[in-house]
Amino acid sequence: TEKNMSEQAAVIASFKTEVGLPAWYDVSFGSVNHIGGMSLAHFNATGMDPFNSLVVRTDTCCADGGRLGLDWGQGRLCCDGWDWGEARDSDLAVFVVGVVKALGR
Repeated sequence: TEKNMSEQAAVIASFKTEVGLPAWYDVSFGSVNHIGGMSLAHFNATGMDPFNSLVVRTDTCCADGGRLGLDWGQGRLCCDGWDWGEARDSDLAVFVVGVVKALGR
């Protein structure tokens, strides 16, 4: 929070380097489908808001080029147009997710 979109993207990218993820591994804000599905599964299992009352940025865009954001309101997942652009706010967060397939021998 308190970072604009570019600054948050830089934090995500630095995380990739810090933990030594491979160069091919893509780390981003994530799609609205992926984040929405994971947050719904978390909510159904725990009954808790996985975003801690924050609005989560996503990589998914509307037809007009505007991005979508996710948040929880009264026990429901909400998806809305993200009109903040490069704004900083204490409510704008990221929910970075990723899966690396385990390779067996």
